[in-house]
Amino acid sequence: MAGKKEVQKTVAFRLNLSRADERELYQAIMKHGRNMENDIYGSSGAYVKAALKHYHRQESELELQEQYQQEMRNYLKELAELQGEVFLEKLVEHDNRLAAMVAEVVMGAVGGIQISGIGTNEGQGIGDFRRQPVVNPAEHVAAGGIETQQGDSVEEIGAGEGLPEEVLFYLSNL
Repeated sequence: MAGKKEVQKTVAFRLNLSRADERELYQAIMKHGRNMENDIYGSSGAYVKAALKHYHRQESELELQEQYQQEMRNYLKELAELQGEVFLEKLVEHDNRLAAMVAEVVMGAVGGIQISGIGTNEGQGIGDFRRQPVVNPAEHVAAGGIETQQGDSVEEIGAGEGLPEEVLFYLSNL
């Protein structure tokens, strides 16, 4: 069986009573002496133990709170990076759709485009041209051709047959 010295340990510390803050601690400890009526601690040693337990519990809670805050910062950082990636993916889709719309407007606004054997598209305003699904017209323009649909026939038009080079350069850089 374990002896008393192995189970109980004594911790001694000194308080400098010439310092006001340490004198205040000494007086608070001495209020909890043995044989004092209505003392919830029962002794000055029990009071010091309770104070140390309370302080240690608060210190542990503070460390745990700091750990949670760091975990939350890391989580929010990961979430922000993921949201940034999703935003960039959506931005690429948006840019492709915008390029398609610009190409449609430019093609509709440019008059006199010759479609082999069909005639010209003269007199078309910006609003009354035919809309057609195009995956990415900027790629078609940059490659040197544009798809145009007239009725049931689809034909390639050379880039030099109606669009100025500035427009082609602009569309290829979208």
